[in-house]
Amino acid sequence: MQGTARTIAWHRITLHCVLIVLASIGGSVLAALTIVPLLGGSFDGNGLLMCVVCAFLVSAPASFHHLVQKERLRIAHDAVHALNRQLAAANRELAERATRDGLSQLLNRTEFHRQLGLQPEAAGGALYIVDIDDFKSVNDRNGHLVGDGAIRAVANCLTEALPREALIARTGGDEFCVFIQSADMLEGWRLARKMADDVAALPLRNGAGAAVPLSVCIGYVVLPTLPADREELIDRADRALYRAKAAGRGRVAPGREDATVTQTVSV
Repeated sequence: MQGTARTIAWHRITLHCVLIVLASIGGSVLAALTIVPLLGGSFDGNGLLMCVVCAFLVSAPASFHHLVQKERLRIAHDAVHALNRQLAAANRELAERATRDGLSQLLNRTEFHRQLGLQPEAAGGALYIVDIDDFKSVNDRNGHLVGDGAIRAVANCLTEALPREALIARTGGDEFCVFIQSADMLEGWRLARKMADDVAALPLRNGAGAAVPLSVCIGYVVLPTLPADREELIDRADRALYRAKAAGRGRVAPGREDATVTQTVSV
């Protein structure tokens, strides 16, 4: 209650109260001047005094109490509105945390799978699984702070390299997933190669200032029509990733159905 009292605009209450009391006295005197003569009486100094005193004694405490309660109600309403704004902001933050990976700020695994399931089958698309090569050694040799920096750097790199409408997620410790609505196999390959080349060019350094080389392997699949079971899409891209990693660092491998693309595009 003390905190509330400090915020009450006493000067405004006092001013309003004075105006109400003066209006009440004026109304009382005017009424007496009008009614008393009609009743055959005379309005003298004592009558004037009684009008002033009675009007003051009734209107002053009543108006003061009413204005204080009104001001407290205003303060309470303002406090409720402020709490509602804070609650809305907290809910937005919770919703964001529920759908985002805390380190990379990309979509998390659950939200990626949810949004992937909402993509129209007929639109087709390309799904990429991106895996940082030998990420454990990056942590072991340079420390986890540099490892975290590598995750953020790769996340930013993918975000900048891909179209704005792409779904990009960190789905594991050093694994990322990307989905783009596209059925163009050649463009699918070029995007995969661009992601790998951009990551390889990242200027990451450790605490001693030494360069920390990064590379990724990417497995992907491009389909003109998405399967009803999106896990099938992910499984095919995952098998392509295993083939890419088996070939060495910084490699890109399409799904089996897209294998001819590697023969028509020079890397």
